[in-house]
Amino acid sequence: MDYPADRPGVLVVSAENPDAAAEVRQRTAMRYIPSALLNDNLYRHVYLRYGFEQIIETTLQLDDHGIPQYIATLGRPTIGWSGQKVTAVVLVDPATGAMQRIPKSKFSTLPHWVKRIVPPELALAYNDWFGRFVHGWWNARLGERDVHLPARDEVFGMLLSSDEFVWFVDHTSPASSDQSMTGFTYMDTVSGAMTYYTAAGGEFSSMGAQRAVGSNPIVRQGRLVPTQPILYNTFSANTWVVPLVAESGKYQSLALVQASNGHVVVGNVNAGAPQNDALAQYRVFLGNRAEAGVAQAAISGTVERIAVSQAAIYVVLRGDRRIFSVSDVTNASALLAKPGDQVSFNASMDAQRQWIVQSFKNETLRK
Repeated sequence: MDYPADRPGVLVVSAENPDAAAEVRQRTAMRYIPSALLNDNLYRHVYLRYGFEQIIETTLQLDDHGIPQYIATLGRPTIGWSGQKVTAVVLVDPATGAMQRIPKSKFSTLPHWVKRIVPPELALAYNDWFGRFVHGWWNARLGERDVHLPARDEVFGMLLSSDEFVWFVDHTSPASSDQSMTGFTYMDTVSGAMTYYTAAGGEFSSMGAQRAVGSNPIVRQGRLVPTQPILYNTFSANTWVVPLVAESGKYQSLALVQASNGHVVVGNVNAGAPQNDALAQYRVFLGNRAEAGVAQAAISGTVERIAVSQAAIYVVLRGDRRIFSVSDVTNASALLAKPGDQVSFNASMDAQRQWIVQSFKNETLRK
């Protein structure tokens, strides 16, 4: 038999550090939970008072004091038994059973800690309806003019800021073979407000990016599984951020895919922080493309230290504390350089204050 004393609290798991220990937060025993029996069952508890509305889902969230609270999303269908929409939310104290119903018209008064009301399944359905019926029901069945659909059958949650949590999914054409993206949406997880952003022509969709990562030799050799691609603006470039996990599901590394051309970089699994290694590689790759208007400095000197990595060749000159990155790892002049060689090159500082090298020359080899 399951008793309230058997539910002393919650486990909090880091979403960023897979090696961080789970934190046990014990509070007052939780009586009302979804798996409880009879009238202690959370769904039944809410239904007995608000049964005139559908209980779409329940989620456990932590308030400003770290105390667990249940959020029950209520709704109703608008077309027969389909076309659900959110009508209200019920805040439930799992310890005492105290409930407070807040209608959608007053969602602006919700406590700051409430970050999710709209279920992911409903967010995906809204995205489908939005793109499928852009010109009405007949066009969706016949001409399909301007029709665009979610590129995958799931949405992903992401933080746009410390205060705004949204559901994200990209869209593509109805053609099953199309791996390009027509746009993407952000849906506010509380209000349900959705914004569609049109993509530049030819950018990779999430499925295209995931396949590109899956076919990468490093990923295949390591038997890694790409999952949950999310689009970010990274170093001023639209970039798919794709976590890589082992077959067991444990996080291993991070892959970055440039949306415009599908270029893939993979963080070194053996690095202390694979995601930082992936970002460093990607920054060097992007920095190799000199941007118009970026001033370049002509630099020359004597090599003091040089190191070669998978992503770049790093050079330190004597008497200069700056680290210069040569992104072309096939550059023979840089590969053959050693301490004491005289070198010259042009370099520019990127947005992350890293010195990116172009036109590297080893003057010692030329003598």
